[in-house]
Amino acid sequence: VEPVVVTHLIAQQTVVCQGWIKSLEKQHQSGTGFERQVHAFRIHQVHGILAWMQEISTKSQNNSSEKFT
Repeated sequence: VEPVVVTHLIAQQTVVCQGWIKSLEKQHQSGTGFERQVHAFRIHQVHGILAWMQEISTKSQNNSSEKFT
């Protein structure tokens, strides 16, 4: 996959993940007990996804001559 495609896909998925976080944070605020724990877990998962995508984006930009397979 061309680096420019990777960058575009990551940008799109970042927007999706940010939407998930907003939704989960609202649910977290209204949840109780175990629900809040589950929402916190999911929020951390999505933050992990965002961190991974940022890492991939950085690698893509630094190695712009390489293709991802």
